[in-house]
Amino acid sequence: MQPVEENLNYTTAAQIRKTWPVRFRDEAAAKPYVRNPQKLANLVYGGRMGNRAPNDGWTYRGRGLAQQTGRLMYAKFGEEANPELALDLKTSVANMFKGMIEGLYTAHALREYFNDTANDPVGARAVINGDKRTKGALVAGYYKNFLDAINAASEAEKVGLIPADVKVEDAKPDDVPAHKSKSLWAMITGFGGAGGFSLFDAMSNGSTLLGAINNPWALLAVLSLAVGGGVFAWLVMSGRLQILHGKAVS
Repeated sequence: MQPVEENLNYTTAAQIRKTWPVRFRDEAAAKPYVRNPQKLANLVYGGRMGNRAPNDGWTYRGRGLAQQTGRLMYAKFGEEANPELALDLKTSVANMFKGMIEGLYTAHALREYFNDTANDPVGARAVINGDKRTKGALVAGYYKNFLDAINAASEAEKVGLIPADVKVEDAKPDDVPAHKSKSLWAMITGFGGAGGFSLFDAMSNGSTLLGAINNPWALLAVLSLAVGGGVFAWLVMSGRLQILHGKAVS
């Protein structure tokens, strides 16, 4: 649920041809575009969707929550001169609402599928993708889950299960680097403590960890755990891992 940029860095010709079977007659034709996202974007998007300059396919590749693509689409949202703006979260959310309500993506709008006589979450997929068969049922499932959660929260508020002083703006993300997460360190300390006592107990009885390894598979397992633990520790301490969770309010 974050705005992202289209990944056109394909690693095999087969993947490229599977995505664009009409544009590539065989894998040999797709091979020059492997690991060359800019060249690929300019081929598959060039000369259409309002793209006219040689590098427009790359400049106006998919971005945002709804993956708006093409110079014409960016112009609809006032971002033709600054396409990177589509990656800003607030901008992307605003674009998504505007595009779905006004039918800017495919000329289909939400009001066609949700009104006094219609309730068609599968068909509503056409608001973003013109072919509702493309993950229409999957997206409709997401819709139902979110709707159930919203309705449950609404009912809870009505019967007083949500404190009156709790406000929407209080529910802010509390994302932190992994090495600063108290919950993560509590888990590591707990596991480490249990393991430490076991190791101490074994040593006090005159045995060693290596002495318990009596076959190559056991040695491989221990080495794998050691390497994995080292990599995990490096990811944590280098800040490459982040703990993502909601902040409880009371």
